[in-house]
Amino acid sequence: EVKAVELPAGKAVTLDSNGLHVMLMGLNNQVKEGDKVPLTLTIEDAKGAKETLDVQAQVRALNADAGGGHDHMHMNH
Repeated sequence: EVKAVELPAGKAVTLDSNGLHVMLMGLNNQVKEGDKVPLTLTIEDAKGAKETLDVQAQVRALNADAGGGHDHMHMNH
């Protein structure tokens, strides 16, 4: 679990099931493949100014070769 992801200026940061990815914990309802889940990302610049970005993340099934075999759903960003 990480509280923040560094976003180096001018460089792409990718979220995927084999690296950094979003996993929702403590959900009140089960999500299933194909569902869309609203997420709010908070982006903070080097001076501490914050901006939010609302996205609709699509739930997809966990690939057998990704995630070390643990049983949960992963989301595309």
